[in-house]
Amino acid sequence: MTEMLKVSDVSVAYGRMTAVRNVSLSIDNGSISVIVGPNGAGKSTILRAIAGGIKPSKGHIEFDGQTIVGRRPEDLAASGISLVPEGRHVFPTLTVRENLLVASHVVRDRAGSLNDMERLLQLFPRLRERFSQTAGKLSGGEQQMLVIARALMTRPRLLLVDEPSLGLAPKIVDEVYELLLELRRERGLTLLINEQTSKRVLKFAETVYVLRDGSIRLKGSAQQLRLGTALSDAYFGSVSHHEAWTEEVDS
Repeated sequence: MTEMLKVSDVSVAYGRMTAVRNVSLSIDNGSISVIVGPNGAGKSTILRAIAGGIKPSKGHIEFDGQTIVGRRPEDLAASGISLVPEGRHVFPTLTVRENLLVASHVVRDRAGSLNDMERLLQLFPRLRERFSQTAGKLSGGEQQMLVIARALMTRPRLLLVDEPSLGLAPKIVDEVYELLLELRRERGLTLLINEQTSKRVLKFAETVYVLRDGSIRLKGSAQQLRLGTALSDAYFGSVSHHEAWTEEVDS
C-alpha cells in the first residue's frame, strides 16, 4: 500500500496546556487504522489537527505528499479529507435531506451530488425513511448515520471518524461499523477512527495506535495486539488491568 497520510512529531497546545505531544502516524491508502485511548487522551485533537480545525504548535502533516498544516478545513474537505466529529453534530432544525445537501457545495457538482445522495440512501435505508424529518427528531444511531452520510457527500478519500460508538447501544454500534466496512469495500475509503474501547477495534482495524496522556504509547497490528498484553499495558499504564481488558476483547 502507498502512504496517504503522514503525521510527523505533531504537538498541539491549548494555551499553556499541551494536549498532544510529538505524535507520529502513518496511514496507508485503503487501510483501516484506529487510535484507541481513554477519555482526555488527545484523540479528538489529533483528528481536528488533520482536518484543519486546529493548527499544530509543532510538527508536520502531509496528505498525498503535500503539506497541509495551515490549510482551511473547507479546502482540505475539497482535497478529500472529511471529519465525522464526536457527538453527532447534526443541524437539528434541518431535514435529513437538507443536512445532506449542506455538504454538497464542497464538490460543486449538483447532478453528481444528487446521485451521491441516492446511493447513500441505499446504504442508509433508515435515512430514506426519515428523509423529510428534522434531524433533531432522529434517534442517536440515526443521527450518527446522518453525520457519516453527510461527510460522504464531500466525496472524501480519507474519512476521519471520532468516537462512532459513543452513547450508542451495542447493536447500533455494530451496524455503524458494518456500514463503515461496506463503504471501505465499495469506495476504497481510507478510515482513521478514534475509540475509547478496544472491543470492536480489534475486530475491524488493521493498525492500532494507543494514545495516553497525549502521546503514542504503542503501535501494532490488531492481530498482534489481540494476542498479547502490550495493548493493556499501553492503555492503562499498568499490568493490573490485563484480566478486565481480556474479558472485554473476548466478550
